[in-house]
Amino acid sequence: MLVVDLPPEEADQLVTPLAKHGLDFIALFTPTSDERRIAAIAACASGFAYYVSMAAGFVTSLSAFGAVGVAGAILPLGMTVAITALEFLVAFLQAYVFAVLTCMYLNDALHPGH
Repeated sequence: MLVVDLPPEEADQLVTPLAKHGLDFIALFTPTSDERRIAAIAACASGFAYYVSMAAGFVTSLSAFGAVGVAGAILPLGMTVAITALEFLVAFLQAYVFAVLTCMYLNDALHPGH
């Protein structure tokens, strides 16, 4: 079961009942997670740990530093459109990878001998 916004310190309240019913807990971690935090997340995850990355959005702030004149009006717009497209691509790829991993997990859970 994937639960967003559940810290590993409080995950035991959910992990134990899930395990009783044969379900796994999927934990999330980010690029800013330190080694101690990742170890705590790995200890409570019984399925797999999902790496969450939404780092492309910070580049949008660069569009505020456009050049003066016509380029100063067109360049930020072009950069904003390009970065937004990049963010949609990243979001689509993450959703696709998550769907593939979920299907693989469900296949292994339903057909353990294959």
